[in-house]
Amino acid sequence: MENIADVIGKLEQEWGFHEEPRCLPCREKPTIIMIIDDDEGVLESLRYLLEKDYQVIACKSGREALMHLDDSICSVILDIRMEKMDGFEVFDKIKEKNPDIPVIFYTAFQGVYDPVVVWNKFRPFGYVTKGSGLSVLRDTLNAAVDYRQKLIENRRLISELRGLNRALEKKVAEKTRELERLVVTDGLTGIYNRRYFR
Repeated sequence: MENIADVIGKLEQEWGFHEEPRCLPCREKPTIIMIIDDDEGVLESLRYLLEKDYQVIACKSGREALMHLDDSICSVILDIRMEKMDGFEVFDKIKEKNPDIPVIFYTAFQGVYDPVVVWNKFRPFGYVTKGSGLSVLRDTLNAAVDYRQKLIENRRLISELRGLNRALEKKVAEKTRELERLVVTDGLTGIYNRRYFR
């Protein structure tokens, strides 16, 4: 009987995880992702395979995931079919807390849940079926993380531009007041000129 490390090693070879990731964005801090799946085998396998590139928070239930959910998480991989709180309910609660976190549905029950209906109703970032190859999941995850990081960077830049715009407006107002004063006074003596008395 093969041990878990050998099985995971074979899966890495088969699905291309021995290669360097193709398009992970440059980061100063490790990027945090969350995996939510009540199947401990799937959860631990994904954690093992993805923790080389990401800091992984693995949760066995939606309730546990919602306790750990915060703005530092760049993407969520979410199983649909779970006990107590299914993936759709967890998705809604994640979006209530933070509508900008990209959520990827990862399910083995594509026959039960029509992907088109799921897309139209929930608008997830991605819908990946278990068994379609982990390279598909990894590519979708990389795109989701890149999207989230660009969104955060765009918001930072917009905030910075607003601050610069306020500073510029203040400086323009000061210069305008100075010009208005200079127009009605003599530049040499500072005494009001004829324009002041019109």
